[in-house]
Amino acid sequence: QTALCTAEAIASLANQAVILNNLGTIHGQCERHAEAIHCYCEARRVCLRIDEGPSLASIHANLMVLFARTGRWQEMEETWREADRLRLASQGRKQSFFLTHARGLSLVYRGRYRQARAHLEDAIRLGRELGDSYVLPMDQVYRCEALLFEGAVEEAREALAPLAAAEAPARIRRMALARLAFAAALGLEADRAARVDRAAAERGEIPDVRPVPFLDAWDSLLLAWALSLSGRRDRALE
Repeated sequence: QTALCTAEAIASLANQAVILNNLGTIHGQCERHAEAIHCYCEARRVCLRIDEGPSLASIHANLMVLFARTGRWQEMEETWREADRLRLASQGRKQSFFLTHARGLSLVYRGRYRQARAHLEDAIRLGRELGDSYVLPMDQVYRCEALLFEGAVEEAREALAPLAAAEAPARIRRMALARLAFAAALGLEADRAARVDRAAAERGEIPDVRPVPFLDAWDSLLLAWALSLSGRRDRALE
C-alpha cells in the first residue's frame, strides 16, 4: 500500500497499474478474493487509461478465475468476452495461453466440463509449444477432472497416472491422487474401496509444504465423494 501511495503521489499511472496488479496477485495467493478482485479491477481501469503497464490479458485472466471461484458467473462471462477480444487482436502466444488456461479453469469451477475440456486441451497444446512447466500440469489435472465428470473414467485414469508419479511436483501429485481416488470410486472393480484407500493414503503421505486452502478444499470434496461412493459415508463426513 505504501508503494501505491508513492506511485499516486508522483502521478505515475504505469507504476500504479503494476503495483495494483502485484497487490491483486498477493491477495489472491492469500485467498483474499474480494481484495484481489478490487486490485485487479483498479489495475484494469488504470491500464485502459494508458498504453503501458501490466498485460490486460493477465489481469482479465486472473479476474475471470476469481469471479468463478466466488460464484460471480455473469462477471466471469463478461470478463471472458472482454478478454477474448484482446486474445483475437493479439498475436502473443503467451497471452493466448494464459487466457485459454483461465477460461478452462473458470468453466471447471462452474461445472461446465465439456466446454472446459476444450479450452484446457487448447491450453495444454499451447503450453507444450511454449515449454511451460508450471501451468501446463495444472491444466492436465483439470482436464482429467473434466473427463471424470463426462464419464470417461478410464481415459482420465490413464492421463492421471503420470501426474501422480513420484517425479511430479508435490502439488500436482496431491491433486492427481485425489482425482484418482474419485476415479476408483466411479469404477466397477470389486476392490474399488481398496483402490480409493490406496490413492487417499498415498496423497496423505505427500508433504503439503505450501497449503492452498481453495485447492485443498476441492481435493477434500473429491475424496469425500470417493469415500461415499465406495460405501464409507461415515468417513466421508469426517
